Amino acid sequence: MVNSLYEYIQPLTVIANQHFICNFDSDALNERWTKSGLFGTSVGAMVDAVDEGFKSAWSVDSVNTTYTFNDFRQYSNTGSVFIAQTKRTTAGQNLVGLTGTDRHNTNYYSYEDSTAVTFKRMVTKNGSCATGTDSSVAVGVNWTTVSAQITSSDASMSISGILELTTTSTLPTTKLQPIFQQVAISSSNVDISMRYFEAYNT
Repeated sequence: MVNSLYEYIQPLTVIANQHFICNFDSDALNERWTKSGLFGTSVGAMVDAVDEGFKSAWSVDSVNTTYTFNDFRQYSNTGSVFIAQTKRTTAGQNLVGLTGTDRHNTNYYSYEDSTAVTFKRMVTKNGSCATGTDSSVAVGVNWTTVSAQITSSDASMSISGILELTTTSTLPTTKLQPIFQQVAISSSNVDISMRYFEAYNT
């Protein structure tokens, strides 16, 4: 006798992988996201326009704001994927990915678009050392679809469906949670937007 919907899909001996999807299309940010600020002030809200998603805009001083799962780290550092549609609309830094803490400072693998560099890139950190690996796509303020995957041996990133890079350097060593973060550079102020985020274990 089948007692649950899950048993139609998988035997009970198979543990379901964690899978999260956020379309940023309601009237408020999904309650799983928790905002924290290292410095400065930002205001986050859904944009009242077609397909513009959620925007986190600076309002006071140079800003460094993160949105995470409040340290609920459900994703593997040796077998997970994230997919995002995001953009940076002003000067500064936009970071999106999976992290071990409430900001990008210890363990993570993330997409970066920043006016401090020339190309969009993946940044990986293993708790002490970080490595930035460039793609061939120039930084900019347009919507970007990015997908990244980590295994026990490497991390890779695709932009607009094209595999851009693979790295084996400084891979994270702890379980991870979703994050998107806006960071001011040289006293500039930065706005970032999110239209889609998905993460799952492989």
